[in-house]
Formats: sequence, C-alpha cells, structure tokens
Amino acid sequence: MHRNRRARIEQTALRVSLAGTLVAAAAGFYFGIHLGSNAILLDGIFSLLSMGMTGLNIYVAALLTRPDDERFHYGYGHLEPMVNVVNGLFILSICCFAFYQGVTVIFAGGHQVEMSSALYYTSAMTLFCFSLYGIERYLAQRCHSSILRVDMQEWLVDGLLSLGILCGFLIGAWLEHQGYDQWTPYIDPALTSLISLFAVMLPLRVLRANISEVLLRAPEDSYQQRVDELVTEIEANYPIQESEWYLAKTGRRYDLEINFLVAQGTFETMKEQDELRNYIWNRLKQRGVEVWLTVSFTAQEKWL
Repeated sequence: MHRNRRARIEQTALRVSLAGTLVAAAAGFYFGIHLGSNAILLDGIFSLLSMGMTGLNIYVAALLTRPDDERFHYGYGHLEPMVNVVNGLFILSICCFAFYQGVTVIFAGGHQVEMSSALYYTSAMTLFCFSLYGIERYLAQRCHSSILRVDMQEWLVDGLLSLGILCGFLIGAWLEHQGYDQWTPYIDPALTSLISLFAVMLPLRVLRANISEVLLRAPEDSYQQRVDELVTEIEANYPIQESEWYLAKTGRRYDLEINFLVAQGTFETMKEQDELRNYIWNRLKQRGVEVWLTVSFTAQEKWL
C-alpha cells in the first residue's frame, strides 16, 4: 500500500478513535456519577486518559509520512516504537490502578449500584468498545500499522473492563433476584479487579515488542530468517570469503546492513556490485515493509 494512502487510513482511524474516546469518557463520567458506580466512573477515566494517547498517536502518524530531513537523517520511524512504549506503560498503569481500586472497594465493604440502568449502560458500552476494536484491527492489518495495533489494544482493554462490569451487574441482578442482597455490593469491584489482571497481559506484550525496537535489538521474526537464508545462499553461489550482517527493526522499517569480504580482483566494478545489490533487494522487498538496505564490499576483514 502506498505510504500516503496508508497514512490517510491511519489518521482517519485515529480521529474516529479520538471521537470514540470522547463519547466513552463523557458517558462514563455521567453514568458513573448518576448510578453511583465507581467501576463505571473508572471506565470513564480510562477513556479520558486514552484521548491524550490517541491524540499523540495522530501527531506521530502525521510525522511518519515526512521524509528524512536535516534534523532526522533516518526519518521519523523511530518515534513509533517510542510512542508504543508510552502507550503500553499507560495501559499497564490503568490496569494496575483498576485492580487496586477494585480491591480497595472490596475491603471497604463494597458499594450498591442501581442494577437495571447499569446493565443497559454497560451492554451498550461493551458493544461500542468492541466495535471500535474490530474496526481498528481490520484497518491495522490492512495498512500494517503498529500505531493502530497499539491503539486497538486500548479499545480491547476498555471493552474487557466494560464486559467485566457487565458480568458483575448480571451476577448482582441474579443475586438480588435470589434474595442474596448482602453479596451484591462486592460483585462489581471483584469482577473489575479480575478483568484488570487479565488485561495486564496486553500492555506487557506491547512493551516487550517495542522496548526491543527502542533498544535496537535484532528482531526475532520471519524477516530475520529470510535475511539469514539469503546471505547463506549468496556465500555459497558467489566468490565471497565471509560476510557479516546487522538487522534492526524500528516501527515499520527494517535497517539492514550487509558487509561482504571478497578477494582482490572480484566485484571491482560498480556494475557487479549493483547487480548483487539489486538481487538482494528483489529477494528481500516485501509488501507493507520498509527496508533501509546497505550492501558494502571490502577486501579487508577489519571493515566487516
């Protein structure tokens, strides 16, 4: 997909997400206060803070469309994993806060919630969050956007929290119907804490992947395997004595440097070198993947 078209899809999806977080935050604050539900109010706080992260994502997505300039010779791709790390830490902190809030409310004796109205609200909000998650997931796969992948995780976490609250209210309504009213104040905070623990896995996965990119750790993926297989094949079929290659992934771009040690008298002309470069490029180019490729030839081992 063309870079500009992908950028338009990203920014449109993020603007829709931003509008969605505004609706979810306003609804969470209103119904949380009106119904006396700390869990719903917490969900509104989560949505409000998500607005800031989504706004940051929109800004970064616009930067990624810019070419390299005098200040950033390698472009702006390095900002993507940095923002993803910030988002991951943000989601993790919200999950931990939700768990703490739930446990605190339990030890405080719980709280009573107006069940029937809360059921309508949480049903609608759960459907709303999972719908936006599904839309962003589709668009993230279509344009290979890691920013959208992280943003959709926020909607998934928010949807899971809303679903947990919905389950709590359903159980509470059933307990009220069965005459166990003394247990209903504990249902909502208990379910919120459990869902928060489950949701922690999502930001941890985001952090694990993107911290590796910020630290320029070699990616452990299929692309690295393709590079390894190709370099091995070249060593077997060309007059190359030794080679070293270095691979890093930053956001949606791979930085690949391959150095070949050759004997004197081989690959002396630019045409021979460019032919091998073109061969490598044609073998490694991939739809939706940006590659910064450097291929060098040397007769001295110290330059490997």
